[in-house]
Amino acid sequence: MFQANGHRAVCHDGGRLAADILYAMGQGTQPLRGWPNARLIAGLYRERPHWRPALQAWRCVAFLRDRLPEALFLLTIPPRHRWPEGMQAHLDATRALFADDTRLITLDLTDTTPADLAARLRPMLALDRGLPDHWPVPDPVVDPPPMPKAPPGWAQDVARFCLAGLNPGAAGGAQGLSGFACRWDGTLSGSGAVTDAAGAPRQFTLLTPPVTGPWPWRARGVPSS
Repeated sequence: MFQANGHRAVCHDGGRLAADILYAMGQGTQPLRGWPNARLIAGLYRERPHWRPALQAWRCVAFLRDRLPEALFLLTIPPRHRWPEGMQAHLDATRALFADDTRLITLDLTDTTPADLAARLRPMLALDRGLPDHWPVPDPVVDPPPMPKAPPGWAQDVARFCLAGLNPGAAGGAQGLSGFACRWDGTLSGSGAVTDAAGAPRQFTLLTPPVTGPWPWRARGVPSS
């Protein structure tokens, strides 16, 4: 819909959108500067590859609201039979966060069409060409794949290995480490606190998630809460 009218739309981007937002939140910097020409940004999560942490940057809506004062926020409501657990709480929390802020656009996909969204955005963005009569049929709802389970004691074994440090008598030194190896100088701030084996700074930040407890796995295309 956006692309058909000449507007750049970015969805997911391999998890880079989510990583950018969370890194900016941890650093206190402006998010999404790498996509200056995008008019629609969606898919603020990362769930692959399995060996990297899952990211749910859509939970950072308060940060985005404050950092992007000129942005509009689209809250889509899927048909009721497609609601995941916690959907109502997610809707309530988002509405309470924005209160009377007119930047929040709520779109119930059951009783609206793309023309309704185009009309809402028309003062700022032209979306009049090639509008479909209805929203596309979403992918079937499927259960997320089972999370891989580590053998008993695996985390403790990794922690012991990583915290043991290098054997000063071993040949090769840091040159024998994996390309993913990092060195932390023990500080929580400052340039170069985390470096790679060659001494180059790693992109690193500390962030307190905007929710309590573990974040649940997110089914593709359906935000959980």
